[in-house]
Amino acid sequence: MDISLFLKSLLIGISIAAPVGPIGLLCMQRVLDRGIIAGVISGLGAASAGALYGVLAAFSLTTIAVWLIDYSQAMALTGALFLIYLGIGFLKKGQKGQVINEDSSPKYGTMYLSTLLLTLANLLTTLSFIAIFCRYLAG
Repeated sequence: MDISLFLKSLLIGISIAAPVGPIGLLCMQRVLDRGIIAGVISGLGAASAGALYGVLAAFSLTTIAVWLIDYSQAMALTGALFLIYLGIGFLKKGQKGQVINEDSSPKYGTMYLSTLLLTLANLLTTLSFIAIFCRYLAG
């Protein structure tokens, strides 16, 4: 394997994942509300989405690029609606610093899956991968 290809791929991955966006804020919120394990589980969901995009890109660049372009608006709308739902839930939660009853906290599987789906539907992530795919396809 060419080391320069690995380094370029590493740089691209960091440039997409490093900026703090809605998914990063969601992970931070879960750490503050439910502890470090909840934040790590949420982070794994976001990382899994990135890995899924990478696997799809590796196996079918042209097909997935066209699919992402075709469905980017629907994915963005789905992600936006879910973020609005989460925001309303945070507003209804009540006072700051309120201790969450352990029985009422969601399961780790739910945290993982919700973060995975939100990251897959995140317009910024999708557009970043579309830009990378288009750049790669252009040469």
